[in-house]
Amino acid sequence: MLPRRFGIRRPCLLETDQEKHRRRLAVETLIDSIARECLTDDERYELFKKYARRPTRIPNWEIRRLLVAAMDAEPNTSASALGKRLYQKHGRKAGQSPDAIAQHIRRVKKEREKQHRFLSRMRSKSLLNSIDPTNS
Repeated sequence: MLPRRFGIRRPCLLETDQEKHRRRLAVETLIDSIARECLTDDERYELFKKYARRPTRIPNWEIRRLLVAAMDAEPNTSASALGKRLYQKHGRKAGQSPDAIAQHIRRVKKEREKQHRFLSRMRSKSLLNSIDPTNS
């Protein structure tokens, strides 16, 4: 209801890029004008600074692929030894330090084990249900 009060249409799947741009521009203008009317300069600065933050950490899939490949190539190697080896071979591309790489390897191993347990549990349940539908 609120956007209609200000003459702004709701988002639509069939809208063109130009309509989307106009709608976003109208919202930005409205927010800016409300902030100018209701807040001081310092309050406005703090408010916009709060919403302008970007996520500080994003997953790096290249490093993850590198770690998974190394773990698959040497499955019985400890995380610290693998971290040292990767740091010597790839330097900072693999991580900030051998200890950081080892910690990342442990995290990836834990995630993979958790996923494996979940999948095996789901397979066993579906197998039991296919054998005996009353068993759930």
